Amino acid sequence: MKNLLILLLGCTLAPVYGSTPEAPATITQQCKNEASALFESIQTTLHEEIQNCIKTGELSEKEVPVVQEHIDAYLQAARKAYSAQLAFALYSLSPLLQQDEKLYHKTLSAFQKLLIECYTADFEVIAQNSVIVSNVEYCNRVEANRFADAISVRGGHWDFFGRGGLNAYAQAREFQIKQFELKRQYLYALLAPSDAEGIDPDIITDATNGSWLSSYEFLSCTPLRTVPNNYQTERATLFIEAEKCWEEYIHSAKCMQAPLPRYHGTGTGQFQDIIRMQLVALHEQIYFTRIMATLAGN
Repeated sequence: MKNLLILLLGCTLAPVYGSTPEAPATITQQCKNEASALFESIQTTLHEEIQNCIKTGELSEKEVPVVQEHIDAYLQAARKAYSAQLAFALYSLSPLLQQDEKLYHKTLSAFQKLLIECYTADFEVIAQNSVIVSNVEYCNRVEANRFADAISVRGGHWDFFGRGGLNAYAQAREFQIKQFELKRQYLYALLAPSDAEGIDPDIITDATNGSWLSSYEFLSCTPLRTVPNNYQTERATLFIEAEKCWEEYIHSAKCMQAPLPRYHGTGTGQFQDIIRMQLVALHEQIYFTRIMATLAGN
């Protein structure tokens, strides 16, 4: 979170070129409708799971409000993150609305499909690890991080259940987070002005900084005939704001693992951290990778 705040504070002004057209109301409403359908479907599934838990005696009527509070917090955070990511995309794509309307709609559609894929995959992880969900089909989309796994394996060799194993798990997690942050840094550096603060010059060289894409729409990697005022600064800021909302979302999502105090124990924190790390991995391998590769060809 500290790195995100540094990036937000570090955005500098880009050259002034022109104004940014807003997306038509029909487009924004369609985007909102797709998001509503996705999260209402998740909410319906979770409501059915609660009813099943009541029938089987795993959950009492008195406990339902506590569980529902966690569900509401998770879905509210998910909607907020989705909206922030969509705001980033709508702004980034806005110059294309007049330049190439067909490409605009094609890329926006691909981005919406990407978001739906991301939140669907996330929910499968949450459902697989939650004590209140049992009837949701799970497709393991989390790719193994072989180097991080190797760190954990080495710790297990010398002390699987003790400090060695715990330290190795912490080291593996730290490695994954640093790798994740590096990829986010690369995306930010390509989106932002080349002199923006928060960009590590030892990592982001002249070959990869945003000066090469200052007049390009990022999601479709399309050269723009007219570049809006402060375009690089604004799109980079919206990207980081969306990442902040996403961080808040995964914090709420991991609490779905054990939404009742009676399920809490010494292993609760680690079980919740497993969810968090799986969501981080999915965000990296699906969201980051897809938008880096561009969406114009999808």
